[in-house]
Amino acid sequence: MAQESETFPRGLIIHERFRLGALRARGGMASIYEGTEIATDRHVAIKFLKRELLKNKDMVAMFRAEAEALEKLDHPNIIRGLGSGMFGGSHYIVMEFVSGPTLRERLKWGRPERDEALSILRQAAAGLDHAHSRGVIHRDIKPDNFILDKNVVRIADFGIAQVGKRDSESGTETSGVGGTVIYSAPEQFTEGGRVNPATDVYSLGILAYEMFTGQTPFTGYKPASTLNHQVPRAADAILERAFHETPEERFSSASAFAQALEAAIRAFAPDSTPSRSLELLTPPEPIKAVVSDRPPSPNRTEPDPRSTGAPWVLLIVVLLALAATVAWLAGIGPFGR
Repeated sequence: MAQESETFPRGLIIHERFRLGALRARGGMASIYEGTEIATDRHVAIKFLKRELLKNKDMVAMFRAEAEALEKLDHPNIIRGLGSGMFGGSHYIVMEFVSGPTLRERLKWGRPERDEALSILRQAAAGLDHAHSRGVIHRDIKPDNFILDKNVVRIADFGIAQVGKRDSESGTETSGVGGTVIYSAPEQFTEGGRVNPATDVYSLGILAYEMFTGQTPFTGYKPASTLNHQVPRAADAILERAFHETPEERFSSASAFAQALEAAIRAFAPDSTPSRSLELLTPPEPIKAVVSDRPPSPNRTEPDPRSTGAPWVLLIVVLLALAATVAWLAGIGPFGR
């Protein structure tokens, strides 16, 4: 079978709308090319389902579901879909091209500061709420699927999204395909389980915990407040509610969770007694002279100041006498009077 790069050469025109560019990535399910929207000269990404998967009904259904999901969505925090169809014997999806690191790459640089983490969470929640209002459940919320486009967070990869009725709260049955295990809600792996907005809230809660602590809850759970001095104890209950194992116990929306967590963190004022983590961030105080206020030990004999100074007084007297003698002798020598 010919390689994707040979099948779809650079410069190829797709339905008189898009011009194909260079191959950017090849995964197990699809290949992604750069491209240009001819009418607007806009930079786009074109995703092709691999030909060997065309006979796999589940893979084709997932690819079409992603295209359908993107067609339903129009939000600044979601990568925008620009079209889809069949070309060259394969399914394709066209999206706006977004450059920038993923949140996964950002986390490798170190834990975000408070305001940065809250901004990421707030924007991610806004995008998810929009998707949920259109009946789209992402089902694979994780750091890899957020692109940081300058100061804007963009949700990407709706490859296993569940598309149902608009504003559906009852949820839709899963198709047996779950997301990434450590970020996925329990109902995603339950036979006949139903997913709804609370499913994505669970994943967002795990992601928020990771941003504030540098680890996921499954590496040995500890309250976030014990791992980050910027997180108050009140935030622990909010995070734990977000990734509660029971969907009904979670927040009703992604933004409700993000707003509750941000309010708790911004209202936090550290105690007068710093925690251990605060001590590590506080520069040490200057070294000061220490004066003991303890009485002298009864077994210790304190020296008598008078006896201590006596030898020095005697030495000074002797030196003065010697100097006087030398001066007198000098006066009667060969050059004296």
